[in-house]
Amino acid sequence: MVQLVERFAERLGDPAYARRIVWLACGLYAVGFFLFYPNATVNDDEGMYLRQAEMVLRGETTMPIVDPLTGETIDHNPSLYPIGTAVLMAPAVAAFGRSGAYLLPLAGLLVSVLLLARWLYESGRSPIFALLLLGYPPTLVMARVAMSDVPAAALVVGGLYCFWRGIEGRWTWSFASAFLAGAGLVFRESNPIPFVPFYVGAVLRRDKNVPALVIGGLLGSSLRLVANALIHGHAFFQKAKFHFAFDLVDDKLPLYLTATLIFVPGGLILANLYRGKRWPELRIAILTFVGLYLVQKYWTYATSDIKRLIITPRYLIAIVPLFAYGMAESVPRIWSRLAEGMPSRQRLGAWVSVAWVVGVLGMTAGVHPSFYLWSSNQARIQHAINARLPQDIPLVTNYSATRKFIVLDDLRFLPLERFNIEPQDANDVIDRYGQLTILYLDRTDSPFWLNNLAENEAFLAQIDPEPELVYEERFSPVERLRMWRVDTRD
Repeated sequence: MVQLVERFAERLGDPAYARRIVWLACGLYAVGFFLFYPNATVNDDEGMYLRQAEMVLRGETTMPIVDPLTGETIDHNPSLYPIGTAVLMAPAVAAFGRSGAYLLPLAGLLVSVLLLARWLYESGRSPIFALLLLGYPPTLVMARVAMSDVPAAALVVGGLYCFWRGIEGRWTWSFASAFLAGAGLVFRESNPIPFVPFYVGAVLRRDKNVPALVIGGLLGSSLRLVANALIHGHAFFQKAKFHFAFDLVDDKLPLYLTATLIFVPGGLILANLYRGKRWPELRIAILTFVGLYLVQKYWTYATSDIKRLIITPRYLIAIVPLFAYGMAESVPRIWSRLAEGMPSRQRLGAWVSVAWVVGVLGMTAGVHPSFYLWSSNQARIQHAINARLPQDIPLVTNYSATRKFIVLDDLRFLPLERFNIEPQDANDVIDRYGQLTILYLDRTDSPFWLNNLAENEAFLAQIDPEPELVYEERFSPVERLRMWRVDTRD
């Protein structure tokens, strides 16, 4: 056993063999993905991307739907996210329905990891460090969710790879890098951030391909402006402004330290010990990206602590490739110095490296059945809602919990978020239409949802006439679905 481990560790030192291990890990992930294919919408934002992809196929930017509070038909935009993810999802959605959308994050993962391995290989580093990206828990999970996180990371890896090729190569590489950086705005507003220190450094160092960087960046960024103008009517539309929230740092800091020191073992320290080409830019890019998300104003307080370990650090998926690149230089250099002439430390290093690789391989296979088991429960909730929800009756619901399950195309009326209306508003809807459906997905997995449950009950008690409970089912210890009907037409 000892000889086997040491032999495997020795072979991992061969870049060609390391690349084969990376390919093996990606293959394991893909096989598991298809054996346990994503079977439900598990995230509110995911539902928005899926609706957006369907609207892309119809050539529409809004959908007509009745506002039950006014009785007027409005043009509703079900998703304000940048259009890039939906556009790339659309062909697969056209071919396979909504389930086809999940092929995009899978493709994004495979491209990201394999291209990162190639970048490391061509730079004289070990491709095995590409497994840092694959083994990052939010990457493993979000590659099964139809959202922008993993596809956007693929653009970052591609752009950085092209930038490295363009430092001493043809201008076309630099142009491609900047174009991908700019085009990333069509996916996520933060996508260009990792590139900024490198491009500023290129200007200060007077690199020969700076004009190509400028032109490529302008052309890539123009895609976002054109898309905004076509969809929202003005080029500089933004879903939400960036706000600083230093008061939330103490809440998010433990999550980001977990992500950057445990999920990427020692990453925040070891990546910043990088001494290779463009080391100041790499360190600044990492610290800037992590720092901005640390102080950005957003919350995940509605989610359980376990889910927050994935949902919050997922924002860092795009910067993990730079962690990997930096560590691919610093870790071998530092360890060779620490273990020089000390066989016991060399054996320890062999065992640790093999354990880590085997652990990543295990996670690539194990994430699928575990996630599938959990998402199957979400699929049951989704089926229960869509099988019983009347299509032509106004609906009041705790929409932040049910939005991901409800298919808007099937409904005549825009669902009313219970949080945003008063009981009298619901009573007025009853007076206008003679009918009302109330749908609650009761969750008890966080203080937010416990408070939401209490508010829902208080709201329900003020509806006149008293609603009739027509359906109730518990799907898990923390999830219960209930539906009421009000009908005054008789």
